[in-house]
Amino acid sequence: MKLALLRFQVRFSYKVANFVGLVSGFVVGQGSIFIVNSYLIFNQDYESAFTFSLYFSIATLLITLCECGSIQILARHGVDSLSQDEKNIHFDEYFIYICIWRLFYTMLILSLSLMAFSIYHDGKIANFIAAFSPALIFWSVNSAGLIDSRGASGVSGILNSIPYIAATLGLILCILYFGGLNEIVLGISMAGGYFLVVGLQTVYLLVSGSRISINTINFSIFRSAGLSTISMMAAIAPGQLYQRLLLLIVGGMLPVEYGAAYAYAKNLVSAASQFVGFARRVSFPNTVRLVGPGAKSHRPSLNELFQAQTLPFYLSIALTLFVAVYGLAAISAISAQIGLIIILFSLSIFSESVSSSVTEIVIGRGLFSRVAIVRIAAVIFGSGAAVLLIPTVGITGAFVSDITVHTTVAILNFYIVQRWRAQL
Repeated sequence: MKLALLRFQVRFSYKVANFVGLVSGFVVGQGSIFIVNSYLIFNQDYESAFTFSLYFSIATLLITLCECGSIQILARHGVDSLSQDEKNIHFDEYFIYICIWRLFYTMLILSLSLMAFSIYHDGKIANFIAAFSPALIFWSVNSAGLIDSRGASGVSGILNSIPYIAATLGLILCILYFGGLNEIVLGISMAGGYFLVVGLQTVYLLVSGSRISINTINFSIFRSAGLSTISMMAAIAPGQLYQRLLLLIVGGMLPVEYGAAYAYAKNLVSAASQFVGFARRVSFPNTVRLVGPGAKSHRPSLNELFQAQTLPFYLSIALTLFVAVYGLAAISAISAQIGLIIILFSLSIFSESVSSSVTEIVIGRGLFSRVAIVRIAAVIFGSGAAVLLIPTVGITGAFVSDITVHTTVAILNFYIVQRWRAQL
């Protein structure tokens, strides 16, 4: 009894420490972005506010695509191994193969991105991508998933705030010395931030005694890593591309002040959703233990599945209310237009959290390809709603398209969960 209590206390303390680390990194990183965005909005520099949001959004899109969901893949693989009492079986090889695949995706995505914006004749965005491109190469060998799998996701959270701080410093540098936004300075600043993160991750692994070794090349594991990353990329890419498409549609079809207001509101919502995502990241191993290959044989109840994610669920409610209250304050502090847009989009924090909760169960089971199909279907519906509604009802159309995506993802993934449970 005492031993069980001690184990629970140790596990709980690790959870709290990791969550505190993730939250700290989030507050410092997202807080710095929020401050500079607020400065631009308060000074009615809507064009700079929108452009900065666009560049930052493109950078995070490229990083996310090159990451290809490998943090979750590695964390899940580590939990699977531990649950089967096969600690770190093939894990070093798996991590190395993941890095090779990420490097391949990086080169492919970088080439396609530069080609696309060159054809599009947007030289500034192409310049930003070129200046930012070293960050993608650095990030292809990042060890965040490896650190997470060894129970130190809080360390990753703290380190991941550095690129946000670098972007903020880059923007400040542009304002002070260039009189406005300079895409090359911003791109180089952010690239430097990612380089520093990867360097500090490596230092942490060395100091903590972690060593990565590989004796033989196992093509079966290499192929498995490739299939997992392709499936996760297919699952992640539609949603990521959809958000940037929406930003371009709003910026292209509506006046610049609406585009800036939308970008500002979405930055707040994204920050809140990322905060919820950190809590879900801490809870993810619990979900894998219920549904993964090493799970117990009996069919987990829906109550068990969702109890594993109670922290992110209640956190999403709290943050929805918090952002809505901020929107009320913004009505008088900034403008009624921006305040009302913030209040409207605050509701999407909760809807996204619900859809992500169901998705996490499917990912925990390892059904990456089904997650991809669901996301693609949801983005098709959401994009259709955006194209039809934004020209007629404005920003409200963007909100409806977001809710359409979240609802579609939640319903289809819940159907997949129920079918899987029925087969047990």
